[in-house]
Amino acid sequence: MWVLSENKLTMRQFWYVLIMLSVVVACEDKSIENQPANCGYSTVDVSRAGMVRDLAVTVVRVGSNFQLIRAGGGNGAPLGACNLATDFRQDSVKLLVSGYFLTWPELKYINISPLPFEVVDARRR
Repeated sequence: MWVLSENKLTMRQFWYVLIMLSVVVACEDKSIENQPANCGYSTVDVSRAGMVRDLAVTVVRVGSNFQLIRAGGGNGAPLGACNLATDFRQDSVKLLVSGYFLTWPELKYINISPLPFEVVDARRR
């Protein structure tokens, strides 16, 4: 009789663990932290692509917008300044930025400048 009740408890624990594991595996993290910032691309389904850390850039004002020019030239394509803190939105500010390139399915067919980029961290260099 002792063995039978012990097996029931073990079986109950097994099912509990199995159900909890299923819930954890089935859930996709859609938290705000994992979603790209609203960068003016509201008509497309934007997602984050590659991440860059501590990229040396210079902030450049273009009309009423700002772009990030990579130090040393790089490939010459400026980056967008999406989510750049207001304190750094000044012409000729030199920064180290970390962030994500932004993409969507149709982007490969578009010649766009600046490249869609979301800043997640910035500090003066």
